[in-house]
Amino acid sequence: MNFGEVFEIEDLGNHPAVTIIRLGILLAGPVNATPDPKRKCFYEIEGGPTVYYIYASPSSGRISLLASWANAVRPSLEPQVTHANPLARPEACALPAASQFSC
Repeated sequence: MNFGEVFEIEDLGNHPAVTIIRLGILLAGPVNATPDPKRKCFYEIEGGPTVYYIYASPSSGRISLLASWANAVRPSLEPQVTHANPLARPEACALPAASQFSC
């Protein structure tokens, strides 16, 4: 999946700046995005030792970072700190009219 050359990342979970920067670097090129089978336009992005859970708005092109966590498949040798807003859990996230758009 390619998110294009220009996009905006909205941090919904108060993540460290380095997390946003790493996600931006990943999204700047072709990336393997696993669609969430239960939610349209929601994806998991694997980026080495970290997995990012995002919403890609089809109307605005904005990327919303909901959560990040350590990748259990590809553990890192360095300590990994992840932060996620409990209010931004996918089951608690209600984006207006998101179901009206197709990805």
